[in-house]
This record gives sequence, structure tokens and C-alpha cells, in this order.
Amino acid sequence: MTIALLYLVLITQAVAQTAFHSPRPRVLIHAKAQISEKHSLTMHVVPTTNLLADSASPIVHLELGRTNWKHVDVAPAIGWAYHINQPIAAVRIHTKGKNNWSWTDLRVLPLAGPWLVASMVEYQGSWIAIGIEVEGSGSLTDPSTSNIGAGPNILFGGKPLRLDLSIQGRHIPYAGFKPELSTRVHMIF
Repeated sequence: MTIALLYLVLITQAVAQTAFHSPRPRVLIHAKAQISEKHSLTMHVVPTTNLLADSASPIVHLELGRTNWKHVDVAPAIGWAYHINQPIAAVRIHTKGKNNWSWTDLRVLPLAGPWLVASMVEYQGSWIAIGIEVEGSGSLTDPSTSNIGAGPNILFGGKPLRLDLSIQGRHIPYAGFKPELSTRVHMIF
């Protein structure tokens, strides 16, 4: 599995040298504890937002989830963006059905102004999920820096390890509209 993951990162980098935006391979670590019938506590750690970047930029979230209805969880979160020493405020909405699930994450760094919104809608098989995702980010103080991307994704595996591959058509200010490959490895505890 490790060799396959390294191969995917190398392929992603090679393809991106042409007509693509730079790829963003990432590792995400998730740990969830059920604290009552309706409440859970989840920690998300992103050691760096891009493994190919020159410097690490860790982000940590602590999320308090509440199951409000049979198929919907709402989770406010707080966190810290270590690369800019700023707090994070976030909310995640997670829906689930028999063979499908979705989540939407809205994150803001209230002191610095950056924001991020990400959403996925997936059809879940036994070891594979196929769907679409949308992701955008920018600055509350300078809207001209905003970018947005959308496209198909595929997720392999489950607990404790999941591989997430996507290709998004992404518009980045001053760089135009190009495809962007994203590889994410999720470690789930």
C-alpha cells in the first residue's frame, strides 16, 4: 500500500508539470470518540496542507458533533492554524443515508480573514466511494484572492486507512482555470 501511495504522489507530480495547477497531496488524521448517545468529539490533524511544499503548515481542529436528526450531524469546531498562528472557527454538516453520505465544512480564520468551504457528496460501496466535491477558499478582506474548484473524486478503503483521489477544475486568481489533482491519505482512528 505504501508503494502504491508513493507511486500516486509521483504520478500526480509528473502530470502537474504540464497543463495542471500544482498538485496538493495531503495526509489527514482523524480520531473520533463517542461521548454520549447524541454527542461525539472528533480531532482532525492536517500535518501540512501540501506534502510537496517547502515548509509544514499544520492545522488542528477539535469538533463537537451532535446528531440532531436520524440522518444529519452538525458539528461546530475550533482549531489552530500553526503556520500563521491564528485560531479557526468552523462548522461541519454531515448527512448519511443507506448508500450515500455527504459533508460540508465551512472554516474561517476570524483574525486573519481567510475562509474555506469544502463539500463532498458520495455513493458508498463496500470499499469504494464515488462522488463529486467542491472546494473554495479566499480572504474575507480581499475577495480577489478567492479560488474555487469542483470535480469528481473516488475514495478507496475505510478505517483505518483511506485513499482519496480527485481532479478538480479550479480557477485560481492570476493563474486562470486549469485542472488540479489532489491526493489525500486519511488515517482514521
